[in-house]
Amino acid sequence: MNRNKVALIYGFDEKEKEKIEDIAKLHHLHKVREIEASMAVMEVGDILAGKPPAGAKAEMPSEKVILFNDMSDEEIEKYIEHLRREFKPLPILAVITETSEKWTFEYLVEHLVEEREKFRAMK
Repeated sequence: MNRNKVALIYGFDEKEKEKIEDIAKLHHLHKVREIEASMAVMEVGDILAGKPPAGAKAEMPSEKVILFNDMSDEEIEKYIEHLRREFKPLPILAVITETSEKWTFEYLVEHLVEEREKFRAMK
């Protein structure tokens, strides 16, 4: 697992990115890095490692995503509590795992969207 305390964000406009960074600073949590469309075909672990974009663009859904890496449950809870006040609807939130680190960002988002839709259907 990549020991890099960071929130990877995707799909946010400039104003929203500033909000996310302000929340991180307020709680002294971590740094925030944006995932660009040109990074969608990269493995999440390579994005965390700071490797350059692959260049190929993927067809990404219009989603807002925040991925947490190497943060404690308490840090994530504080962050999510604040995000709930700032974002309606809440973006897709996930913790990067040893498994998801090996997936492409495109595949991970597809998987998270499917999980969300299954969860909504059960409600």
